[in-house]
Parts: sequence; structure tokens; C-alpha cells
Amino acid sequence: MEFNLFFQGKSVAVELINLVYFSLEKTKITLQHWSDWVDFWAVGRCKQDYFEPLWYSFRTRFQRKLVLKTSFLSLENLENLGIKVITFEPREYLFRLG
Repeated sequence: MEFNLFFQGKSVAVELINLVYFSLEKTKITLQHWSDWVDFWAVGRCKQDYFEPLWYSFRTRFQRKLVLKTSFLSLENLENLGIKVITFEPREYLFRLG
């Protein structure tokens, strides 16, 4: 998973820029862009046993557009920052920053 962090005062925004995806299964779906693999992604807190999203974007069957950059989030609310991505197969990825 690749992402950019943007800082503004005591706030941060996260932009998802790439997902390196390996699949052993062949799919019948033709993908035009790496983000076509992603159905849901979120930025939030990584607690001991769970992930608490503070911002998220997801696709539905009728709304295919996925927002790839978060709004600015207060750093005070982002101790143990994590980024979670769920792909359409489904597979789940969690990246912890703190």
C-alpha cells in the first residue's frame, strides 16, 4: 500500500496512491486502474483488538466512484493511526503508522 500524508497545522490528510495487489485467482473482471481493486478504505485508530474508522470511502453497485484523499483530520484524534483497505475479492489490509 502506498499513500501520501499532508500536514496542515495540527491536522493530517491521507491520499491513497497505489495498492500492489497479488492474486492467485484469475478474475473475469478487466481492471483499468489499481484503485479498481479497492471497494472500501478508511483512516482511523488502531486499538488492541479492532480498527475504529474516523474517515472512510466505499463503493456500491450504483456509486462506483471512490474518494482517494481524505479531508483533514485532527492529529489529536489520530493516536495509533491506521489505514485499512478492503478489496473486492474480499481481502483486507491494515497499515499501522503508530
